[in-house]
Amino acid sequence: MQLAQFHAVTKQAALFYATFWLNTSSIAYSFYGVAPDWLVLPPICVLTPVCLLRTLHYRRRQSDAIEIEEAVRRLRVLTRFVHHIMTAVAIWCITLSQFGDQTTDLKILCFVILQALCNTFGLMHIPATALRAAVPFSLVGLYFLLFKGPDTQLASLTFLVMSNVAVTLSIIYYDVLLSRVLQHHQLKRLGDENLRLANTDLLTGLPNRRNFLQKLEAELAAPGAALDRMHLVLIDLDGFKPVNDTYGHLAGDKVLKEVGRRLSAFQERCEVARLGGDEFGIVLYGDRPAALRQAEEIARSLRQTYMLAQGCVNVGATLGIANAGEAKGEMLELMENADYALYEGKAAGRNQTVTFDLGHETALHHRNRMEQTLRDADLEAELSLQFQPIVCAASGQPVMFEALARWQSPLLGAVPPQNFIAMAEATDLIGHLTKILFAKALSAATLWPSGIGLSFNLSAQDLVNSETTAMVSQAIEAAGIEPGRITFELTEGGLIRDFAVAQATLQALKGLGVSLAIDDFGTGYSSLTYVHRLPIDKLKIDRSFVTELEESTACRDIVTSIIGLCRSQGLECVAEGVETEGQGQLLRSLGCDLLQGYGPGRPMWEKDIAGFIAAAEGERAASARQEPPTATAADRSAASAALEWNFA
Repeated sequence: MQLAQFHAVTKQAALFYATFWLNTSSIAYSFYGVAPDWLVLPPICVLTPVCLLRTLHYRRRQSDAIEIEEAVRRLRVLTRFVHHIMTAVAIWCITLSQFGDQTTDLKILCFVILQALCNTFGLMHIPATALRAAVPFSLVGLYFLLFKGPDTQLASLTFLVMSNVAVTLSIIYYDVLLSRVLQHHQLKRLGDENLRLANTDLLTGLPNRRNFLQKLEAELAAPGAALDRMHLVLIDLDGFKPVNDTYGHLAGDKVLKEVGRRLSAFQERCEVARLGGDEFGIVLYGDRPAALRQAEEIARSLRQTYMLAQGCVNVGATLGIANAGEAKGEMLELMENADYALYEGKAAGRNQTVTFDLGHETALHHRNRMEQTLRDADLEAELSLQFQPIVCAASGQPVMFEALARWQSPLLGAVPPQNFIAMAEATDLIGHLTKILFAKALSAATLWPSGIGLSFNLSAQDLVNSETTAMVSQAIEAAGIEPGRITFELTEGGLIRDFAVAQATLQALKGLGVSLAIDDFGTGYSSLTYVHRLPIDKLKIDRSFVTELEESTACRDIVTSIIGLCRSQGLECVAEGVETEGQGQLLRSLGCDLLQGYGPGRPMWEKDIAGFIAAAEGERAASARQEPPTATAADRSAASAALEWNFA
């Protein structure tokens, strides 16, 4: 804050001293020939070079980079200087008033009023200096009030009231400004920390997948990018799972940290990131032989022995390499090429380095075939839904089911949802898929008990489609279902694409009476912005934090913070990816409202939902009958949850 105050002084010094010199010169001119010359001329002759030198001094300091201690020292010097010079001028004015009449007294008061206003508002960002500058002129006003005529006394009284009000207002304004500045710095600090967390892998300290893909996309899109000299390398560790299984997750984490440390040694020559699990990504630069040599150097580094407390372990690495030029600068195609090369390396055995070449074109043909098959498919007949339960953390009872899309193609067989959904989003088919799947989901939900809700995912394109709200409204009306039972899940990617349009769509959906949830919360640096600016009802904690909840203090702290945020904002909190009883118990103890994952229940077909609900209700009833009469409410809740959870 002191640095900002000092830099503000350097910018305003010229104007401040110019107005001060003009005011004092006006007084000297008014009393020239009225008061003795020795009282009029010497002060103005002294003030002129002083004002000029101070102005030049601060103009030279405008570009100075100084430490905060030096800024504090200079501000103290300024405060003393301003107080002394204003005191001297005030005494000068009182002395001059002995030689004038009522007219000259009013001129002095006019000068005092103008200079007091200049001091108050010109120095308002330094309230201590402004206050000490105001005191001498207040004494002038008090002197005139006590010892001058009625007209002058009235003007003096008005001045004293106005000057005190002005000083008070400036102090209030400064306090408000200071609080805003501090709040801004706090928000910026939190935003920077959130940005760092959103772009950094917590375990290895390397850039994470989101950060890596953003940089890669920017480099590919840069004008004049040398695509032929840019190579994407995907790395998958060989033999890492046995380390986890044999020595535990802590040992696995230590291996991953060491991998991150070894890869960091190459960061000066390439871009390095942890993409997730035991997969890492690298962007190499140079011609193909040089890139291949560097990739082999990285592979040799990763294949060296890892030292653990339990002993030495050997972990290999398989590398898939793809050239950006062959992918024509398209990130998705480049990623697919590198991923396919990695797949070929894994299929060929451990410790392979495979470069994507023309012999791998079949992967691209398969992709094109999937797109054409999706366009030609009878989606009404081929698309179906599975439903995964979301249960109450306290009771274990299902409160809603999330609809999960499935595609059984006569030509391709069962296509993973992440493949055909991504394909539909990349084309113009996602709106049609959403309409079909939502109608099927509503049809299933009408058969459930009225207390069971439906959770449905909206894609990025759905959020920016002007027809989405009308489609949703018509489907809900046709199904005859209560809108309050429906929750729409949104990803941050969809919100980022066009926030203004997405915000308008969500406001319209909220007007229908449905609930809104942000999916994968905590993985994007702008998450807090969405909570603040959107009509959100639920936050779904990303599974990446839940997976390492029991082992990672950092993940546990993040989950605790998100749950606390939900409580403070009046939102429901849903934890995704809950697979173990320990995770469920820990989330319950932290105050999480709802749980979802293979622990509470795997995805199931529509025909199995009634049985699942009945079984859960039966377990709840059996648990209630078996409770000891002296059990507390907390004991009953814990016992109920333990009985009802079926961890696979």
